[in-house]
Amino acid sequence: MIESPDELEKWARFLHEKRLAGIFKFLHEAGAPLNIIFAQFLYLSAPFLPGKNLSSLASVLENKRDSENFLISLENLEENG
Repeated sequence: MIESPDELEKWARFLHEKRLAGIFKFLHEAGAPLNIIFAQFLYLSAPFLPGKNLSSLASVLENKRDSENFLISLENLEENG
């Protein structure tokens, strides 16, 4: 379950502003079986990247429903932004 919707909104905006939303969506959908491994990588790299809350993004990758909601938010930002 999502720990902080505000934090995920920040991630969605960050990906959208850096024009990485499409790449993220492609990698997320193409690498769906590997999402758990990607999430673990984010958890492990968190101490080395201070200032970024990677655990919220990792939790999205671990939960299918949260992943779908996050992708919908990215699509909405792309349509409106």
